[in-house]
Amino acid sequence: MRTTSQLRDAEAALGAKSQRLAEAQLKHVDAERLAQTITDYIEWRAFAYWVRLAVETEPRFSGEMRLILDQRCPDFLRCAETIGALIRRNASLCGCA
Repeated sequence: MRTTSQLRDAEAALGAKSQRLAEAQLKHVDAERLAQTITDYIEWRAFAYWVRLAVETEPRFSGEMRLILDQRCPDFLRCAETIGALIRRNASLCGCA
């Protein structure tokens, strides 16, 4: 059985290895591109959380929300409607609805 000290050492070693790998990969990407990619990623995560909250709290989208979704993710509403229809159909087939 591993001791807490051994686990802590293994975690520190993994962290150091991850840092070395990240620093080596950083040499292949210029700083401006990396910064923009990080910003894009954060914005998409925030957008995804916003959409999830909207979907879970309000089953229908307002006109303004539809416009935002169409601008940001053009096929989202079409896909969401298709998936929703499939879920409803499968639920009715198995008697879950």
